[in-house]
Amino acid sequence: MYILYVLLLIICGLILKWISDRRTFFARMSAYPEAKNTLPFLGNILENLTPTDIIPNLLKYRKECGKSFKLILGPFATYVMTTDANFIEFILTSPKLIEKSWDYEFMRNWLGNGLISAPGNIWAKHRKLITPAFHFKILEKMVEQLNSNSSILIKKLSNHVDTEIDIYPFVTLSTLDIICETSMGISFNAQEDNNSKFVVATRQILQIIENRIYSAIKQSNLLYKFTLDYWREKSVVKYLHKITNNIISERREEFKNKAETNPDVDDIGIKKRNFFLDLLLEFGLSNDEIRDEVNTVMFAGHDTTASAISFTLYLLSNNLDVQNKLYEEIASILGSDIEPTYNQFQEMKYLKNVIKESLRLYPPVMMFARDVYEDVYYNDKLIPKGARVGVFVYGLHRESEHYKNPESFIPERFELKEENRRSAFSFVPFSAGQRNCIGQRFAMLSMKSAICKIVRNFEILPVSHKKPLISYEVILKSSNGIYIKLRKRS
Repeated sequence: MYILYVLLLIICGLILKWISDRRTFFARMSAYPEAKNTLPFLGNILENLTPTDIIPNLLKYRKECGKSFKLILGPFATYVMTTDANFIEFILTSPKLIEKSWDYEFMRNWLGNGLISAPGNIWAKHRKLITPAFHFKILEKMVEQLNSNSSILIKKLSNHVDTEIDIYPFVTLSTLDIICETSMGISFNAQEDNNSKFVVATRQILQIIENRIYSAIKQSNLLYKFTLDYWREKSVVKYLHKITNNIISERREEFKNKAETNPDVDDIGIKKRNFFLDLLLEFGLSNDEIRDEVNTVMFAGHDTTASAISFTLYLLSNNLDVQNKLYEEIASILGSDIEPTYNQFQEMKYLKNVIKESLRLYPPVMMFARDVYEDVYYNDKLIPKGARVGVFVYGLHRESEHYKNPESFIPERFELKEENRRSAFSFVPFSAGQRNCIGQRFAMLSMKSAICKIVRNFEILPVSHKKPLISYEVILKSSNGIYIKLRKRS
């Protein structure tokens, strides 16, 4: 009995110390306002329990508190969120704020130490090695694969003309095929077989990650092990890693044989291959390191791009004047050419502006954050060790200081002379600074390929009674689909 009392006293003492430490922590963050109705210790978590809650609430907190405010999501997650472009520049360029926030840990079992989730020291090494894989001459070689998959997408959509369709499932299967072919040199034919084990496993792992974000129990690594999702994740990750490992082993053997028989090197010092995996093999990374980077490209390169393409098509359906202007540009550049070339895609300036304006309104990565490992000051305001600093991209892109009539879809905002008037950190769909998206040029090229093909082949019409319900599901999506209607162009 005596031991029980001692244990009880120790537990009570630890709880009281934790409460005291939290009070001190919050006191040190007093420079930043918090939203109305913020609960002690729980903060704002009860208002943000589903994927459709977080964005409208963050916009509400921004209105109540100003550009920079405290966001408390339970007893362990406290953020300084901001839509201030100057503050964002400080966050994204500070060498003290290089580590990604705790949320990225939910991806680690699948992505390991790939560029998205890697600690700063590993990230710096891999980033330097991998950057040549996204050289424009490498991207130029991928256009054939982009075009062929976009043509399959057109074929699939041709079966659904003059009907209301949720465009997102069609696009996401196309981008999955593209990223598999360009990253690993293999096709899983997702567009032809959307119930294949690989496609289903990819959907499952993304769903499991989303479940962890919105569950206080699953956010805890200890408690997560007692949930069904934990065991589901182990099974799904084991399968996905087995697939990737097998492909790496096969390609390593092919790479070795080809290197012995075909030593030709092009003028940027890279053997004439198209695949991201082949390039990683040249860099001397281990199998696990290569697997992590390939899986990271898979994750970052298909769902985000699918979101961007789908929302762009939705915006075009509701802005026919923009769509007509875009069609005229595409028709004038391509003429009678069947497949666009890399250089023709670069000529499509209005298409680039359309995509950027869509990324402004519907950024696939609508927020991201960094962990604070030592006290940091910005404008004499303390951000204490243990906090997180978050960039609310969706809100930043709607700041009227940078964008007049911010809710309107106006691609002309991204004419060069207009862009030069704004802070470079007022538009960050691919992040910015040191840990910006390494694949942003590939993403833009993928978007151009799909949108160009669709606009060239179809008129995109609105479905006014089915407006998207914006949802944060690891990336920005619509919980009720993204509906459009297609009409075949004559």
